[in-house]
Amino acid sequence: MRKKIFNFCLAFVLLIPAMFLLFACNDDKQSSKSPNDTTTEITNVYEDFVFDGNKFVGYVGEDAEIVIPSSYSIHNTKSDVYTMEYTIKDIINYGDTSSLDYEIWAEDLSNFDRYMLVGGMYNVSINGGEKTYVRVGEAEAYFTMVKETYTNLDTTISIELTDYTLTSEDKIDQSNITIIARPFIEMLSGKLESFTLEYNNKVVTFTQENYMQNMGVIEEIYDNGFLAGEIKYNIGNYLKFIPGDDFQVETISSLSPDQALGGGLFETPALTSITIPASIQTIEDGVFANLTTLENVVIESAEIYNALTNTSACGAVIAHAITVKVLKTIVDDTANINAYLNTTGGYTKTEEGEYYIYNK
Repeated sequence: MRKKIFNFCLAFVLLIPAMFLLFACNDDKQSSKSPNDTTTEITNVYEDFVFDGNKFVGYVGEDAEIVIPSSYSIHNTKSDVYTMEYTIKDIINYGDTSSLDYEIWAEDLSNFDRYMLVGGMYNVSINGGEKTYVRVGEAEAYFTMVKETYTNLDTTISIELTDYTLTSEDKIDQSNITIIARPFIEMLSGKLESFTLEYNNKVVTFTQENYMQNMGVIEEIYDNGFLAGEIKYNIGNYLKFIPGDDFQVETISSLSPDQALGGGLFETPALTSITIPASIQTIEDGVFANLTTLENVVIESAEIYNALTNTSACGAVIAHAITVKVLKTIVDDTANINAYLNTTGGYTKTEEGEYYIYNK
């Protein structure tokens, strides 16, 4: 896992221009990330879903079954603090400590949570108590102590992400190098409106609008030796994806071929079922190719039903599926045709409620 994290961070830094060519081709992206500035308390949040304009580009949660929202809005929290809530059993691995590959972190942590946790530079509160600041290089030792101190696995842990400063004294290695790119990962995941980076007597402000144009800053920091002096990250407001109709989700995509669902940043440990809503018109090539656990696919989009001509079609969404469910209203409409599911693909067809079920 540590090698995976290190490789991701290097790829993120060195290959970012190639990743964002996809964004450059989306003219709507620069203007679509306009947060809803309401100050109303938000309780219903698409916490683990990642969107980019009219695209669904990833899921970073732990649920085995998900339903892709057909639309969403963006809420500006007006806060520069992002709080992550866990229990001890969510974070810490309670497996066999004698194993050579034993790791303190729980195996089913989403990649986003893992990237945030291993880096440190955040406040931690246990059971709502006093806050402890964990610096880079201290996270594993701190949570090892927590494991040894607290026996109740339901003990609550709150972690606050906000401004931080890296110095030449900080212990950065392959296990926590993602701390260099944490705000970039947060922005890439749609969780951050803006941040300011100060280094080498320069000040650069990143926003959703100028993000791609300023990415050369990261390469410059690495070229100059990123800990030759201080690097300050001043965090702007955090965002939340919420139910709403400001953006219609029309495409299932990924940020790059290496970041497809089931691999890279947008990896979920064991996603077994996904529902594709009626709003989805296209699924880009290879998005689901690596998601070998995806055994159940529910299709509520006529466009996707018609386009499923083989297991590689529509991003290989049914490549590993044992069961494919399609709304009867779609299948019974003579305007829709799918010879692969109904005849040539070798499926048996039954029905259940409002769906036809195709089984391998």
